[in-house]
Amino acid sequence: MNSIVIEHFSPPSDAERLKKMLEKLNEVLIPKLSDRLDISEYAKKLAKLADVFYAVKDGQDIGNCAVYLNNADYGFISSVAVKEEYHRNGIGKKLLDAVKTSANSKGISLIRLEVSGNNFRALNFYKKMGFDIAEKKGDWIIMQFDNIWQKNNEQIILPSTSIMLTEFCTLRCKLCLAYVPYYKEKSHLLINDARVIISNYFQIVDMVEKFSMTGGEPLLNPDLNEILKEIKKYEDRIVKEIILITNGTILLSEETLKIMKEIPKLKVIVNYYGELSVYSAENKKKLDAYEINNILYTEDNRYGWIDCRDHSLKHGNITEREYQASKCAFFRGKKYIINRGRLYTCTRASYRIQENLIPYTEDDFVDLTACNASISDQREKVRKLLRCKSTVSCAYCDGLTENSVKYKAAEQL
Repeated sequence: MNSIVIEHFSPPSDAERLKKMLEKLNEVLIPKLSDRLDISEYAKKLAKLADVFYAVKDGQDIGNCAVYLNNADYGFISSVAVKEEYHRNGIGKKLLDAVKTSANSKGISLIRLEVSGNNFRALNFYKKMGFDIAEKKGDWIIMQFDNIWQKNNEQIILPSTSIMLTEFCTLRCKLCLAYVPYYKEKSHLLINDARVIISNYFQIVDMVEKFSMTGGEPLLNPDLNEILKEIKKYEDRIVKEIILITNGTILLSEETLKIMKEIPKLKVIVNYYGELSVYSAENKKKLDAYEINNILYTEDNRYGWIDCRDHSLKHGNITEREYQASKCAFFRGKKYIINRGRLYTCTRASYRIQENLIPYTEDDFVDLTACNASISDQREKVRKLLRCKSTVSCAYCDGLTENSVKYKAAEQL
């Protein structure tokens, strides 16, 4: 099998070659492709939109994998199969390893696929390849692979981390997912603490795809400009974007705009909540004038809000808890949060632990202010968080799933 070559084609690719391959593999797939769809039309669609991988031996196609890698949140394997006579030779693994490598290069965190619940051979193979069962839909099972975390045991790359610059806000949103109106005591993250926390974060974490500044309302933080300058020092460790989120209730100062202008990766998200956000339009106009990347979120392009205020126990055993976490966009997407010097898996976990609403241990967060902790120990704690399939907080949460009820944004208390 040493002569096996994996060929990779980005879209668009040769639909006729793909059609011939799928026709050869039709009998191998369970259920057959021809029982579910028109192979010719399916091949045309895949060739146009999907990355296509071929296992080739002596110039002949013997295996194939087609995967959609055009979604920033996850890749989706539409089909993968190897001709019967070449089974048990590691060719399926070669194909999936090539998919993982390509997804890594695009910064895609998760890879999903759908498999028949009756295809026990495929189920066992995917489990060996690191895929976990995420969801069941009738006779079909959705499996997923945490791609970023397994690509390099030595490197820690997170897709998203937000740092709460303040727990103060100009609004009192009933469904605030950071629970800002509900904190008993509130504080700002000031520059001296921010320097320590951000420095320790980037000693522990090698790279992060997106690094966001949030709150509360970040423009209320008196040290915002200095914090912006501090984050800029780590710009080469932030792969895609540095994001600042504001609610349009405070006018951006010229000084802040000048500092923002010097951060090429910065994107400002300006939320517009109707009459509450009196400065949204003017802030966007100022950002445009300074040629600072920005987007205005309104009811037309904003995701609906969800209600996570019920902190009662909802998932009583580890299986239920992990199943819930596998469906949650926050947990699945590793959307981590730094608040009060600690790195948590999400803002829900942060609030519940800080307000002592749930039982927890120090394994549920990483203390970025711990002076006596070694960097290697801290890195291992982050790796454990990345590997875990749920945290204690997940047992008390319904998270953000496809079934979540959505509400209008920024309804005030």
